[in-house]
Amino acid sequence: MVPSRVSENIPRTQAGELSATFVHLSDIHFRSVKPNDPFDLDADLRVQLESDLERVRDEMGSITGFLVTGDVAFSGDPVQYENATHWFNRLSEIARCNYDSVWLVPGNHDVDWRIIEQSPQTIGGYHTMLRSCGLDAIDESLDQLLNKDMTAKEILFKPLGAYAAFAERYGCGFENSKPHWHYPVPGGGPYSVQIRGINSALISDRSDSSTEDRSKLVVGRVQCQLPKDDCSLVIALCHHPDPWLRDATALRNLLDNRAVLQITGHEHNFTVEHEEATLRIRAGAVHPVRKGDWQSRYNVIRLTLANLSDPTLNIELLPRKWDEEEDAYVADKKDGKDVWEYRVKIPLCGAKDHKVSESARPREGINVSVDDVGSSPTVPQGAEDPHRYLAFRFLTLSLLDRLQVLQDLGLLEAGDERRPIRDLYEVAFARAKEHNQLVELWDQVEGKHGGGTTVTNPFRERGAT
Repeated sequence: MVPSRVSENIPRTQAGELSATFVHLSDIHFRSVKPNDPFDLDADLRVQLESDLERVRDEMGSITGFLVTGDVAFSGDPVQYENATHWFNRLSEIARCNYDSVWLVPGNHDVDWRIIEQSPQTIGGYHTMLRSCGLDAIDESLDQLLNKDMTAKEILFKPLGAYAAFAERYGCGFENSKPHWHYPVPGGGPYSVQIRGINSALISDRSDSSTEDRSKLVVGRVQCQLPKDDCSLVIALCHHPDPWLRDATALRNLLDNRAVLQITGHEHNFTVEHEEATLRIRAGAVHPVRKGDWQSRYNVIRLTLANLSDPTLNIELLPRKWDEEEDAYVADKKDGKDVWEYRVKIPLCGAKDHKVSESARPREGINVSVDDVGSSPTVPQGAEDPHRYLAFRFLTLSLLDRLQVLQDLGLLEAGDERRPIRDLYEVAFARAKEHNQLVELWDQVEGKHGGGTTVTNPFRERGAT
């Protein structure tokens, strides 16, 4: 049975001071290490989710993008991420948003545990150090390993290597020793929606899967020091909820005081906690383990602020769950309603001099989106982040094509062969901007994708800036 309407009580988006709608996915667990695996048991669930998302889009209107709280893959395998990329592209097409409008964080299944087990003394030793040091030493230890010891940093990030290459396409990789990222969503009005991606999987391995002994992981205060200004509405994404983190108590006040919305995954049990200034959502899983009363889930979240003189953020949550009898995704009702409504108190923007925090500033460079073979990219009318989109398109080319583009445009110089590949891309993009070559870079990248696109080169319109 296919429901004709997603909900009977979803108000359509009205023109207001702020409106942003996100689709929230978690614990997708792409298992297959083969593309188009005919024995992929979860493939049908994804098709049904796509159909449901079409109905959601028609009912709710414009979708800003996708929030993914970890465990994209099941075992951190590169093929699993290629399969995920194709599915995210399909969802973006259904949602009618940019291919790069995906923001994600890693989970424990995005770690390649095989790499850790091949290095029990080195990687395992760093894990033991962070799991056994005093709580007041966690931040200092993370600073030492990730910021001051370049060898340790490289080794610690290595098990997340396949995930990092995938996440970098969406501007959600690891930059300059930071395990986290921050992105301001383009939009008008005095308030700005900001998304912070927090990495709780840095020292995850097989030993932290037990619920009886689960407080082994660390995050560090630096990842949770969110922008503190009256005009930033921050959404914090993290895979592991509090019970899995050694330093959860130290982080709680930071997140509660500075994030209007906190979203986690991992436990596959959907719960919501509401306080005056924040809303916490623990996700269900898109692809849970098929045991007992398993249930596939995803959420739609809409933030609205219609009156600048009333500093209250409205959060509408539409939980969707798989129903075996209906053979479809249906609303998870609360008090008979499909949409769960919450109000979160926020500061009055403009009440005092407003300065944008440095961590809230967007990063230009290698930050962009992916498309399926044969489909044309679409940058919707009003897309405001062409740098991010261009980086996404560039990073979804083959390595050979990327280097060919940079060579053809004269963006490679002597000595570049000694740079790490990611640093090389950053430097090359900076050179393209400095030498006013972004128009040509866009054209070359789109040409490598097959041409034939009707997308207008935004840098040509903007004068290559």
